Amino acid sequence: MKRTSIFSSPVLWPLLGSVILYVMICFLSGGVNVRVITSGLKLCVFAMLLGMAQMIVVTSGNGAIDISQKYILTLTAYVSCELMRYSIPLGLAGAVIVGMLCGLINASVNVFLNIHAMITTMATGYLYYTVILLVSNKFSNSPNASFVDFTNADIFGVNMMTLTALIIAVVLWFVLYRTKYGMHLHATGQKRDAARLAGINVKRTVITAFVINGALCGLAGALNAAAFGPMEGRISPETVKAMIEGK
Repeated sequence: MKRTSIFSSPVLWPLLGSVILYVMICFLSGGVNVRVITSGLKLCVFAMLLGMAQMIVVTSGNGAIDISQKYILTLTAYVSCELMRYSIPLGLAGAVIVGMLCGLINASVNVFLNIHAMITTMATGYLYYTVILLVSNKFSNSPNASFVDFTNADIFGVNMMTLTALIIAVVLWFVLYRTKYGMHLHATGQKRDAARLAGINVKRTVITAFVINGALCGLAGALNAAAFGPMEGRISPETVKAMIEGK
């Protein structure tokens, strides 16, 4: 049986690099500062959500990738701000549903028209960008103040957005490795023809992957609007600097 070295782990080197970077920051700032870690976790939430969403699409195989993520995020940010004028749950639901609809459009073009996902999402991305241009002057771009307070709130020093992203990561792990859909998705990603012959509904599996991706982009859009929206309480460059310096 072939032994796997710890040095071949895909997690080791990024983790080691992060530790080295943190040590360098502490050295240059003159002391150990835990706020560097908590601030970094807060600022990387959006990239983490989009990364997990992209992971779902990539796992579906056949070179699938979603280039339209940034456009979906921007569109859903506007949607969340507009709908949160009425209620926070409505804004969150609207952002997630619009994201899922965008994912469904991407999947439908990819699956039913048999156009590669990269080309599909590049084209649909420009479509979503056009919609953004149309709504940007009509929709509100100021997030709900209460939702901004939520994004800035901490529990035991950990930001609520960070906790949300971690919870979603655990849920996705469970879906990918402990559910029937997760097994179907992995089988589809390894060989779609073989998965089809094994009785797996490949089209439905791929479409679901894109829809999940869209939902996560929608959530990221709502959180992003609250964190960086043009109102008092948002994260400004000065705030980011102060957070890093532990002030």
